[in-house]
Amino acid sequence: MSYEDIIIKKIPVTGARANTVEVKVSYNIGGMNYFAGAVETRGVYIHVTPYEQYEGGRVYTGFSGVKSCILECTRYSKKKMQQAVDELDMAWVDNIVDHVINKNQLTKVEEDEQ
Repeated sequence: MSYEDIIIKKIPVTGARANTVEVKVSYNIGGMNYFAGAVETRGVYIHVTPYEQYEGGRVYTGFSGVKSCILECTRYSKKKMQQAVDELDMAWVDNIVDHVINKNQLTKVEEDEQ
């Protein structure tokens, strides 16, 4: 089964390693994450990820973004995904975006600069 991601927003940025910060919500089946050495909760997660967009694809830098479980649920459902998006506190999301931008030494591109 494929799970659909919901892209909340894409923020243009400037910096050495990224030109876009993407905020998306996705479903994670949870379980043991051997890379991180921890057990992840099954549910809906928010991801804030910087990347560099090229004509041929995207380049991600490891450990540059963040993810957080926003709604625990036992199985995937489009309705639960949309509920999680509708209940998001956008001020909290903006704080996470600012954290990722500062952590990666990026600068937001103002709308009049585009």
